[in-house]
Amino acid sequence: QQFYSTHGTNNIGASSLRKDVIESDPYKEITGTYDVPCISLKKVFECIDWDKYPFVECIKIDIEGKELDALKSCKEYIDRVVFFRVEAFKKDDSANTTYSDADEIIQFMSDNNFELFDEEPGDYKFVNRSLKKLAQESNLSW
Repeated sequence: QQFYSTHGTNNIGASSLRKDVIESDPYKEITGTYDVPCISLKKVFECIDWDKYPFVECIKIDIEGKELDALKSCKEYIDRVVFFRVEAFKKDDSANTTYSDADEIIQFMSDNNFELFDEEPGDYKFVNRSLKKLAQESNLSW
């Protein structure tokens, strides 16, 4: 896929696979475009020996507006993750012009048996309802 870099600007860390994410922010500037290989979370999960590692403790997703796509890509393995931390913002958050829609992510996660337990703009934390007891008994952390 095309990767739009902002390296060398005041927005280091704001590069994205989404050109619109950069173009819609007056403080961001594309300084280079690169072809990069991309793999889905599903492909990563397919490499895990689930007999040896029966669950993943926590996944943090902060990928400049592609968070929901990443979550959807791992749907068949999502029940094996205890915690997710996802960057997202409400549509009415005027401080952010490029975001993953928090309401869509909350709904997707709820539909997939995850409970939102901490909500801050840019950092939504979810726990797998089926693994909540395991998390408490094993003192797992997000």
